[in-house]
Amino acid sequence: MKITIVFATQRSGSTLLCQDIGSIGGLGRPHEHFLPIFQALRQPGPPPSGEDVLKTIVAAGQDPDDTGVFGVKIMLSYAETVCRLLGLEDTAADPLDTIAAWAQTNHEAAALLVLERGSVVDQALSRTHATRTGIWHRRKDGLTRGGQHEPGMDEEAFHRRTLAEMSAIVNERNRLARFCARQRESLCRIRYEDLAADPEVVQARIADYAEARGLHPRRSAVTRNLTKLIDAAMNAQQRADLRRYIDGLF
Repeated sequence: MKITIVFATQRSGSTLLCQDIGSIGGLGRPHEHFLPIFQALRQPGPPPSGEDVLKTIVAAGQDPDDTGVFGVKIMLSYAETVCRLLGLEDTAADPLDTIAAWAQTNHEAAALLVLERGSVVDQALSRTHATRTGIWHRRKDGLTRGGQHEPGMDEEAFHRRTLAEMSAIVNERNRLARFCARQRESLCRIRYEDLAADPEVVQARIADYAEARGLHPRRSAVTRNLTKLIDAAMNAQQRADLRRYIDGLF
């Protein structure tokens, strides 16, 4: 069995990247397949075994047209929990390294991709906006998918939350950078800005990397149905409002 893993942080563009990877073909379907397991853990009863967890993830992450490979997306925030669920002994510098080692030593081939977003401010604004509206993804057909929702967030709370998210994102970026330095020979780093601006080039690079790692991407044409949650005009306004708020603190 072959595996594709996407390592990412919240509101970094990972849903778009995973949709592209699934469309390329031959790389599995790397989405957040651990989330239903996390939700099940809140219910009474014994936790699932590592073997049962893996069976669930493999089944969810397979492409029906290619059952020899599966994909999964892992957020930094729950990497340690993933190690525990899979029964992995976490002795590495970071749970991310433990997962990377598991992927490479227990599978026929492994593609490890890391997604990073260049702008800390834009990522933080995206997180806060999604939390306030309850809308985390917007599709071209107008459908949305909800997540954490705090509808009572006023402007003061919005700016404070954004500043807190900026601090958290900086820490996440530093952690990802250290992970990438340790795993530089085995992974592929993707920037959200490149993925958004030049998708065909990035998709070809992903396919080339996966092929070099022993997977067999089909290089199918990629179709996207996601649109930006925050358009350019709204982003500019939110940035200006945040700057005025910060200036008012001095």
